[in-house]
Amino acid sequence: MHGLAFGLVTISNSTVAIDVMPAARRNEGIGYYALSTNIAMAVGPVVSLYLLDVFKGYDYVFLTSLVSGIVGICCVLMIKAPVRKKENKEVISFDRFFLVKGLPCAVVFTLLAFSYGILTTYVAIYGVEEVGLTTGTGFFFAAMAGGIVLSRLLSARLMKRGKLNEAVLIGTLLMIVGYSIFIF
Repeated sequence: MHGLAFGLVTISNSTVAIDVMPAARRNEGIGYYALSTNIAMAVGPVVSLYLLDVFKGYDYVFLTSLVSGIVGICCVLMIKAPVRKKENKEVISFDRFFLVKGLPCAVVFTLLAFSYGILTTYVAIYGVEEVGLTTGTGFFFAAMAGGIVLSRLLSARLMKRGKLNEAVLIGTLLMIVGYSIFIF
């Protein structure tokens, strides 16, 4: 159920975000939208680990998550999305739902996201059980959030100059270096 809801929300939020952005500033807007998502996914674990450490239980972690979700729903209800014109009915075909040209990028980003998911899910547990940290595991997520903000600012400059491939290459190489440092 969570996967279904998360998939629906992320796709629909992205679509609405793109629809409400002025066309001239769409690249910048998409960057900020993605940045907000990345920061939330990096800061969330910091907050939850802090709440867990302070209150010694999961009740406040779940309560904070619930309140955050309710506030999010209230914010979404205030968005005035433009009404879309009905398009002519096109024949439903496989290529409307699956962009074959995008498959190589999808595979690369899926692998990167998979490694990110593995790393971020277990870093706090690893810090406590293997390294013996009793506090401060949230620092990893805070540092990650700072890195995300910095990378967005730097990659935005490359993107404005039309250097998309260079931005992807630099980011991928830095991820490999970062993962290698983390592993060793």
